[in-house]
Amino acid sequence: MILNKVFYITTAESFSIYMNGPNGTMLTAVYLSVLFTTTSLLLCYVIMAKPFRDPADPDFIGLTQGDKLMALTLVCQLAAFVLASVCITLREGSSDGTLDETTELVIALIGLSLIVRFSHVFLTLLSFILESTSFSL
Repeated sequence: MILNKVFYITTAESFSIYMNGPNGTMLTAVYLSVLFTTTSLLLCYVIMAKPFRDPADPDFIGLTQGDKLMALTLVCQLAAFVLASVCITLREGSSDGTLDETTELVIALIGLSLIVRFSHVFLTLLSFILESTSFSL
C-alpha cells in the first residue's frame, strides 16, 4: 500500500515537469489514465487478497472493516479521477477554454462530497486502528 503512494508521488513529479508545456493537456490525460489504471488494480487487489487482517479473529475469511474502508477510499479516488477527466473534457470543449460558473459550482460540490466521504473514511479507519491497538489519547 505504501508503494502505491510512492508511485503516485513519483509519477506526479515526473508528469508535472511537462504538464505546462505545449502537450500539457494530453499528458494530463495520460497521467489520469495511469492513475485510474493503477488505482483500479489496487482496488482489485484489496477485494481479492483482503490484505487487512483482524487480530481478534485470524481465521475470518471475509472483508474486514479495514478492507471495506480501503475499498471505499479507492472508489472515491476513482471517482475523483473521473471528475478530473470530465473537467478537462469540458474545458477543452468550450470556446474560450474555461468553464461557466454553474459547471464550476457543480464540479466543486461533487469534489467536496468526495473529500468529505474520504475524510469520514480516514477518521473511521483511524479510530478502528486506535481501538485495536488499545491506544488512548
